[in-house]
Amino acid sequence: MGTNLLSPIALRLIHTLLVKVRASPFQGSEAYSTLKISGLKGHPEALERGQSFEALTKPPSVRDISKLANIPLSKCSSYLSALEKIGYIQRRPRLMIIDRRMVYILAYCYPLRSIPFVGFEGLERPASYVQKIATIGKEKKMKYALTHLAASEVISPYKFSNLVYFYADLEKVSEWKESLKKVGIAESAKGSIRLLISDLNPFTGAREINGIKVVSSPLLYSDLYSSGEIEVAEWIAKNEVLLNYGNI
Repeated sequence: MGTNLLSPIALRLIHTLLVKVRASPFQGSEAYSTLKISGLKGHPEALERGQSFEALTKPPSVRDISKLANIPLSKCSSYLSALEKIGYIQRRPRLMIIDRRMVYILAYCYPLRSIPFVGFEGLERPASYVQKIATIGKEKKMKYALTHLAASEVISPYKFSNLVYFYADLEKVSEWKESLKKVGIAESAKGSIRLLISDLNPFTGAREINGIKVVSSPLLYSDLYSSGEIEVAEWIAKNEVLLNYGNI
C-alpha cells in the first residue's frame, strides 16, 4: 500500500514543514539577506536566548518534524520520502522545501469550507469580535488563532469582511461558548463568527501581532485561497517571509 499524502496525518505534516522549513529556500537570495539584517529585530525572545540568525534558520531534523507534527518517526520518514519523490522537498544534505507549491495540497485537500465549525452571532462590528476573542483567549489561557480575512486584516490590511474565523481546541469549545455568551456573542448555526475545529495542528507557527494571535502564513494562505480570496492570499504570500520569519 502506498503512502497517502492526502490523509489528515500527511496534511498535518505538510503544514508543519511549510512552517518550520520555509526559510531554507530563500538562503542566498535577496530576501534571505534582508532577513539576516532585520529578521531578528521583531523577535527579542530569540535574542534574549542568545540565538544567532544561523541557529534560527537551521533546518529541523526529521525527528524534530515528527515531534512537532505529532506523527510516529517511521511514518514521518515515509511521508517525507514520498514528498521528496514527487519533487516538493529534499532530505539531504539538509531538509529543505524546494517547491513551495506544496501549500496547494492543503488548499485543495483541506479547504476552509470543509472544516467543522461552531457558529456565533452578535450585534457589533467584526473588529470588536476580534478583540473580544483575543481578550477571552488571554484571560482564560485558551489557545486560539484567527484565520481568513480577519487574520489578514491584522497582518496587513487589504480587504474587509464581516466573517470572523478562528481556530480553537476541541476540548475547549464549551468554555468558548460560555465565555462568548457572556460578552454578547450567542451561538448561531450559520453565524458570521466561526470557531473552527481542526486536526491540522492549526497553532503550529501561530504568532501574536498587536496582542492578537493569527495562524501561520502557509495555513492562512491555504484558507484564503481555498475560500476564493486568491488576491488576498497572493498579497500575504508576497510579504510572507518578512512578516512571518521566526515562528519558533
